[in-house]
Amino acid sequence: ESELEQAFPGQSFRGTIHRVEHHLAHLASCFLVSPFEEAVAVSVDGFGDFASAGWGVGKGAGLTLDGRVWFPHSLGAFYQAMTQFIGFPHYGDEYKVMGLAPYGEPKFLDEMRKIVLLKDDGGFELDLSYFRHHREKIDYEWSGGSPHIGTLFSPALEDLLGPAREKDETLDQRHRDIARSVQAMYEEAFFHLLEKLHARYGL
Repeated sequence: ESELEQAFPGQSFRGTIHRVEHHLAHLASCFLVSPFEEAVAVSVDGFGDFASAGWGVGKGAGLTLDGRVWFPHSLGAFYQAMTQFIGFPHYGDEYKVMGLAPYGEPKFLDEMRKIVLLKDDGGFELDLSYFRHHREKIDYEWSGGSPHIGTLFSPALEDLLGPAREKDETLDQRHRDIARSVQAMYEEAFFHLLEKLHARYGL
């Protein structure tokens, strides 16, 4: 009996390709190889199958997907938009924001809390006035072997935080403080979700 058949009793996986929802695949890939008999599993990323987060409970060889955060709300989209705002335009540049964050202070955390709104159930929403991805076609093209993604943030973000940094502009303390605030907001939203799930499930 395959691991997929154990995780999803009653389904045959022999000789057939089965579509597995994005976040369920993430949850299965962590829970089914974990040492835990029972645990809450959480997936948070950009988007997959129109959801940006998913969570559920694994028990034995079974797994449930109990909740999701749906498009256009996404911590991944928030982090990528802020990465662009700080002047790092390339796909995967988020590590630069993470590296810059320790050199700043979370002086813009109040502003970040206007961008990312925490919900009572543990989920989150974006204030969409600061974004473009939900109402405009965002360029997504391959060039030189890597993707290029168009600007995700709207002019309202510059009204809130001041001018965006150009990619060749010198990094100053304001940029470091924005990076630290972005990281702090991401962590606040992520741990808000984890705390709510721990209170709900007790696992």
